[in-house]
Amino acid sequence: MEKQATKSYERVVLVPTPGFSITVAHAKFNSLNPSNHLEFVSLLLSDNIFERDFGNLYDVIVVVNNNCKVPLQEYLAQKMEKEEPHEQVTCIIFDWIMYFAESVANNLKLPSIILNTRCPSNFVAYHAFFSLAHKVTFLYKDLPLTKFCTLEEALKLIAHVCNLRASAIIWNTMDFLEHTELSQLQKHYQVPSFSIGPLHKLASLTSTSLVEEDTNGIQWMDKQALRSVIYVRLGSLATMDKKDLTEIAWGLANSDKSSLWVVRSDSIPGTEWVDILPKGFEEGVGERGCIIKWAPQKEVLAHCAVGGF
Repeated sequence: MEKQATKSYERVVLVPTPGFSITVAHAKFNSLNPSNHLEFVSLLLSDNIFERDFGNLYDVIVVVNNNCKVPLQEYLAQKMEKEEPHEQVTCIIFDWIMYFAESVANNLKLPSIILNTRCPSNFVAYHAFFSLAHKVTFLYKDLPLTKFCTLEEALKLIAHVCNLRASAIIWNTMDFLEHTELSQLQKHYQVPSFSIGPLHKLASLTSTSLVEEDTNGIQWMDKQALRSVIYVRLGSLATMDKKDLTEIAWGLANSDKSSLWVVRSDSIPGTEWVDILPKGFEEGVGERGCIIKWAPQKEVLAHCAVGGF
């Protein structure tokens, strides 16, 4: 009897360092629940962003960076003063928006690593805007941040991005998806870089919505035909004027298609939600339309009734 070929495998042996400890320093706003992450040490930084009104997103970023720097530095300095040889603080990893952490790392003579949750292509665009800003005249509408800050503020934020100097960078991507962009950025930053994305695949699904989600849209879609619904949502920050929203409303009504439309209460600044929709629109779409203030987006996009978005 002929002997069957034996299938061969290659085995990888992983030897982790024992006692590896992670401290998560998080602004109090939208902070994680420490009881759900017992493997980490949690440090809540006082950001004080609820104590004042903000004109735009740039103001929030500046205030968080200004307010969180001192408490983080004081905490780490005390910890390093008392630390045992086997409990040394060896590195700070920070989201690029939280650029104050790089200054803290430099002050404490610690290496720092930038964590970029946005894609490298986004950063290539930032570098292009910053380098061209003083050579050509930009139209205000051409910058991606103009909805959220002034042109001057946008350039200040981009300057922070371009001038970050850490020991390494973690990118939320894969090399084969953005090889050209990663090569360009490597020439600029000239530090080791690690492409470990997509990051959302590495964590369990949790809701990070800052607005209460309405599940009525899912229940309505359960009654709709396969791939028959147009899903319309403009994100969590974008605003528009009454004329633009009216155009969208009647476009959906005249399409004769079913639609799930997310209309935030602040879609039109200074307007109450009940006054946002044009008169007669809801009666015009009838059962073909479902309008809600917020939606569990991943569930909506995964729904079999969605035909376009």
